[in-house]
Amino acid sequence: HPSTLGTKGNLAGVLEGLGDITGARGLFEEVIEAQTQQLGPNHPGTVITKGNLTEAMAIAAEQNGELAEAAGLYSAAADLWGPIIGETHVDVVQCRAKARELGA
Repeated sequence: HPSTLGTKGNLAGVLEGLGDITGARGLFEEVIEAQTQQLGPNHPGTVITKGNLTEAMAIAAEQNGELAEAAGLYSAAADLWGPIIGETHVDVVQCRAKARELGA
C-alpha cells in the first residue's frame, strides 16, 4: 500500500539520520522495489526514493573517506531529484554543493 511504503521510506530516513546507513539502505531498497512494481521505475515517488538511497550511500562513502565516490553519489542524488523537485530545492542545492566540495 502506498501509505505503508511512505512510512517505510520515512523510517529509512530516520535510520539514516541516526547513522544506521546499513538499515536505511535495506529499507530504501525494499521501498524502491515495491514502488517500481506498483508505480513504475520512473514515477516521481520511485525516483525520489532512489535519490534518498543514493544520498545515504554518499554519506556512508564520505564517512569511510571515499571522497571521490561520495562526490559522484551526491551528484547522482541531485540529478535524480532535480527534475522532480527543482534545481533550486534545498536538497538538490546541498547535494550539488557537497559534490563540489568533495571534488566532483
